[in-house]
Amino acid sequence: MPEFRTATENDLDNLLTWTQALMAHEQVSKELELQLAEDIQEQLRNWLDALLKSESALFILAETEDGTPMGCILGLVEFNANPFTIHTTHGVIQLVWVEPKYRKDGLASQLLQYMETTFKELNIDYMEISYADGNKEAEAFWNRQGYRSVSHKSRKYL
Repeated sequence: MPEFRTATENDLDNLLTWTQALMAHEQVSKELELQLAEDIQEQLRNWLDALLKSESALFILAETEDGTPMGCILGLVEFNANPFTIHTTHGVIQLVWVEPKYRKDGLASQLLQYMETTFKELNIDYMEISYADGNKEAEAFWNRQGYRSVSHKSRKYL
């Protein structure tokens, strides 16, 4: 049974490795892929470090009973910029990663349920997720979890 806890700066190396693995897994077609910064390692480390310190970020880590990292989920609380709806905030799932040897045991669903419960406790009414076009694995997972597509993002280089 996994144990869940808030990630800390001590987890930064694992979080960096998992974020890079997710980025590699979610690549879009080469002609639409955004060119990464030359110092991407440093930029990712700084971004993750800032999120670990942010009050609007919820970084949850799953571990085995002996403390072996199994995966993580990152949720952000975002304020809605417009006054057109009654919702002032919403949750955004920024990333979910489960180590390959722990997949197919429902860990991603458990991480998501933990995050959804946490967002509900913060009076967040809805959550959103984005994933790369063509990532059928992600599409199937999010559909199984009850998430439905509400928009589509397109890109064109000028």
